Amino acid sequence: METAIDHTEPPPAGFWVRVAAVVLDGALFILVEVLLAFAAGLVWGPGIAEAPVFRPTVSVFMLVFGAVYYLVMHAVFGQTLGKMLLDLHVIEADGRPLTAATAALRSFGYSISALTFGLGFLLAGLRRDKRALHDLIAGSRVVRSAREAAPLAMRYPPPAEPTQCPTDSDAGAIVA
Repeated sequence: METAIDHTEPPPAGFWVRVAAVVLDGALFILVEVLLAFAAGLVWGPGIAEAPVFRPTVSVFMLVFGAVYYLVMHAVFGQTLGKMLLDLHVIEADGRPLTAATAALRSFGYSISALTFGLGFLLAGLRRDKRALHDLIAGSRVVRSAREAAPLAMRYPPPAEPTQCPTDSDAGAIVA
């Protein structure tokens, strides 16, 4: 006996669309790093990039920027810019919006997913519910938007039927 599919829950976001969101966020990180190097060159001169302290400073800044970016974007919006572009949302496992505490735990979970040589991220491709290790740790899940999950007929309702307008001076006027 088959069970009925619950159409009220948005479907989980698959592995590859999540990878695409990370790639888009990575492009943002590269842009930030390039702009940081450009600004440093304007302030301290073009030779700053060869200074021994420059590369480690930029690396620490990007690490902090990444941690703050993921934490704030998930806590405030429930999605990063990459997820926004692909219409993905991070929610609590029970379907509620992501809390700041869960977003912080999820950000911490990223490092554990990475420390497993990336196997923590790969779980999203292997599990039926598409949850990665950091999702399991935080009690979160990544889903496609409810709009995308809705059947096509619900996303694009048919146009309204034309009706008679009794207030028109022309009694036979049809309005949509």
